[in-house]
Amino acid sequence: MTVQRCSGNVNYWLLLVLVLAMQIIVAWSSVSHLHHSQVAEINSISKKNIFFLHGLIQDELQNKNYSTVESLLRKWGKSHSENIAKVVLTTKNGFILGAYQWDSTPAHSLAVEEDILYSYRGTATLKLLVSLDSVYQRTTRIATIFAVVILVFTLLLVQMTQLYLRQKALTHALDSRSSALSKTVDNLKKQIAARTAAEEARAESELKYRSLMDNQNDAVFLHRVKADGISIFSEVNERAIRQYGYTREEFLRLSPLDISLPDDLQKHRASGHAQQLLEKGHLVYEIRHIKKTGQIFPVEISATVIEWQGEKYVLSAARDITERVQMQEKQQHLEKQLLHTQKLESLGVLAGGIAHDFNNILMAILGHSELAERGLAKGTPVTKNIRQIKLAAEKAAELTNQMLAYSGKGKFVIEPLDLTTIIQEMEYMLSVSISKKSVLCYKLDEQLPSVEADATQIRQIIMNLVINASDAIGDKSGVINLSTGIMACDQNYLREAWLDENQQAGSYVFVEVTDNGCGMAPETTANIFDPFFTTKFTGRGLGMSAVLGIVRGHKGAIKVYSELGKGTTFKVLLPVSELPATSAVQAESTAPLQMTGLALVVDDEELLRELGKNMLELFGFTVLTAVDGREAVTIYKQHQTDINLVLMDLTMPHMDGEEAFRELRRLDPNVKVIMSSGYNEQEVAQKFVGKGLLGFVQKPYQISALQNIMQKL
Repeated sequence: MTVQRCSGNVNYWLLLVLVLAMQIIVAWSSVSHLHHSQVAEINSISKKNIFFLHGLIQDELQNKNYSTVESLLRKWGKSHSENIAKVVLTTKNGFILGAYQWDSTPAHSLAVEEDILYSYRGTATLKLLVSLDSVYQRTTRIATIFAVVILVFTLLLVQMTQLYLRQKALTHALDSRSSALSKTVDNLKKQIAARTAAEEARAESELKYRSLMDNQNDAVFLHRVKADGISIFSEVNERAIRQYGYTREEFLRLSPLDISLPDDLQKHRASGHAQQLLEKGHLVYEIRHIKKTGQIFPVEISATVIEWQGEKYVLSAARDITERVQMQEKQQHLEKQLLHTQKLESLGVLAGGIAHDFNNILMAILGHSELAERGLAKGTPVTKNIRQIKLAAEKAAELTNQMLAYSGKGKFVIEPLDLTTIIQEMEYMLSVSISKKSVLCYKLDEQLPSVEADATQIRQIIMNLVINASDAIGDKSGVINLSTGIMACDQNYLREAWLDENQQAGSYVFVEVTDNGCGMAPETTANIFDPFFTTKFTGRGLGMSAVLGIVRGHKGAIKVYSELGKGTTFKVLLPVSELPATSAVQAESTAPLQMTGLALVVDDEELLRELGKNMLELFGFTVLTAVDGREAVTIYKQHQTDINLVLMDLTMPHMDGEEAFRELRRLDPNVKVIMSSGYNEQEVAQKFVGKGLLGFVQKPYQISALQNIMQKL
C-alpha cells in the first residue's frame, strides 16, 4: 500500500513538472513574441524616421547645405534621443556629413540605413542606430514578471499539490484508519455483544442462583476453606438473614465461629468433623448456633465442599431442628414415662398381689383376735396379749394398705370432699408431726370446688408430703407452705406431670406443699416414687410410693419441682367434681346386731371361711360355707329360699366372685350379697354398679365394718 502511495505521488510530481515546463515554454514564447514584436515595431518606426529624414535633408543635401543637414540631423537626433542612439550621414568615401550619437553605446541596438541620391554622381548613406535597451529591459521585466508569476504559480501549485497529496494521504490514512476503526468497532461490537450475552447469562445465572439460594427453607452459608480454619462468610441467603437476625453486611463480616456455641465447636473439632468433610466432600452433623439476640437453637448442618475459581469453598445448609429436638426430647420423656409407668404397673401388680395375699392372712389374725377378745370375760389376763396381737396386725395392715395404695388398689371410700376443710381439720396433727424449727404456713382457698376422693388417703398424702418437707429442712430453721387452689390444666401441662395417663384437660383442684430445705438432685427426683427408695436412714421407702398410688387411683397427677440447696415443691392435682362436698367423718354403729336365718360364706381360703362363719354366727346366723363360686351356686340352688345373706370373696379359682354373683342373680334377683376383697371399693363398685350388690367390705376388716353393712338388711 505504501509503494502504491509513493508511485501515485511521483505521478503527481511529474505532472507538476510538465505543467511547469509548459508554463515556461508558453511564457518564453510569449516574451519572445512580444520582444520581436517590439523590435519589429521599432524597426518599422526607424524606417519611417529614416524615410522622414531622407525627405528632410535630401533637398538640403542636393543644395549642398551641408551645415543645415548637419544641424537637422543633430536636432532631430536630440529630439529622438530616447530611442535613437546615433544618426550619421556619410558619403561613400566615408566623409561624415552630419552625425548625432549618445555618449555611450547601447547594449542592444538596431541599425537602419538609407542611401540618399544628392547628385547625379554621388550618393550619401543615412544610418540610424536605434537603441533596443528599453525593449530588452521591458522584455526582461516582462520575463521577470512571467518568471515570478510562474514561480508563484509553481509554488502555489506545489503547495496545492502538497496539500492535495497530504489531503489524499490523510484521506487514505483516514480511510485506512476508518477501515481499521470500523473493523475495531465491529470487533468491539462483537466483543460487547459477546460480553453482553455473557453478562446476561451471568445475570440470569446469578438470578437463578440467588433465587435458588433465597427460596431455600434452610439457612445457606458459603465460606472459603483456609489453612487456619478461620474464614468469613462469602455469601448467605435471605433465610439466614431472617433466621439469625443479622443484615447481609453484618453476616459478611462474620465467620462460622461467630454463630456457633463454643462448647459445641470444641466437640466438633474433637470429633474430627472438619477433616472428615475435606476427605469425603460431604458431611451432615448437628451443632447449636447463636442468633444475634443471643438465643441458642439446634441446627442440622449439611456441608458440601465445592471448588470455585481454583479455591475450595464449603456450602452449608443449616436446618433449624428445634421442633425435632423438642419432639425427640418429648419422645424420650414419653418413653421414660412409659417405662416408669410400666415399672410402676409391674411393681404395683406385684405389691398388690403380695398385699392381697398378706391381707387374707391379716384378716384371719385380726378376725380371730377380735372373736377371741369378745369371747373372753373382762379382766382376763390374756386379753392384753390379744390386744397386742390386734395392734401388730393393724400395723401390718397399714403396711399392706400402703402397698395397695402404691398399686392404686387401696381402700377407697369415695365421696365429694373439700380439700381446704380436710387440711383445716388436720392442722393440729400436722403441727405436732413436724420439726419445732419448721414453720407451717397456710394459704388455703375457702371457695374450692369439691373432689371425689377418699378422705383417709387424702390425709395420708398431705401427712406424707408435710413430714417429708420437715425432714428436708432438718435441724435448720425453715418454712413449709401448704396451699390449695384451682387451676385450668391443658394437655401439655398434664403431660409433663408424673402419671401421664392421658388425664383429661380441664379444671383441677391442687394441694401444694413447698419447703426451703435441702432440695433434691435430678437423679434423686427421678427415683422418689420408686418402692423402697428412701433418702432417710430409718425410712422404708413406701411413703411416696403410696402417695403416687393414691393419686393414680384418684385419676389425678402430681408435679415435682426441686433444686438442690433451694427447696422442693410437690403439687397434687385432682379433677374437679360437680357434687357438693360432704363431711369426711363417718359414724360407726356400735349397737349390737342380732340376726337370724341362714347365711353362706364363700372364700377359697379355709382360714377366712372359718373366720367369716364365726363372725356371722356371732350375729345369730346359721352359716354354710363354699370353697369357690361354683360350689356357692350349687349350695344356693339347694337352699335358695332359706339363705338371707351371702358373704363372698371376689378373687377365687374356677368361678370368681363376679361370675358367681351373676349366676346367683339369675337364680334370685333379690339375693343379698356382701363382696369382700383386698382391693379398693371404687374398683369393685365399678364392676357391680346398678346390679343390686348389698355392700362391699375391704380386707382385712373388723366385725364393726361388717355390722355397718348388714344393717341395710
